[in-house]
Amino acid sequence: MQFLDKRVKVICEELKKLRVKQTFAMDNWKYREGNFIRPEDAAACEETEPGKEVWEDFDCQTMHWYGKDRHYWFRTVYTVPRELDGKRMWFHVRTQIDEWDDAKNPQFLLFVNGEAVQGIDMNHREVFLNPCAKAGEEITLELQAYTGILHSEFNLITQMQEID
Repeated sequence: MQFLDKRVKVICEELKKLRVKQTFAMDNWKYREGNFIRPEDAAACEETEPGKEVWEDFDCQTMHWYGKDRHYWFRTVYTVPRELDGKRMWFHVRTQIDEWDDAKNPQFLLFVNGEAVQGIDMNHREVFLNPCAKAGEEITLELQAYTGILHSEFNLITQMQEID
């Protein structure tokens, strides 16, 4: 029985590798620091200093978000590529932290076109967006983000995926 369990585990791990058919990087995020409840709250704030942008570009390849017990808001408008036309579309988000303890790690709340859709944490990183995506459709994605109390520096790693 012990060997059967190991064999089943290996088969499941191999199948898991095959479930993601396509991935699409998302790199045009904007961000701002602040504890906002809804997208309209984040959008309503005017410039804090004359000449300074409220929303700043966030380059996921080179930038990080910082601080213990801090809040951020991320926003992007994603245009569905032709390769996802008619496909099942999923949004995947994570940081570089893979530790299990959710109480100490970053948390997100995903808004799609202004509506709260799903909480995201270490155990819930994928969000099903559409059973039949339409090429060219624009989707506004916003992440209400909380840093947690343990770590002080985070990557934002996001992808759109087709999952089988």
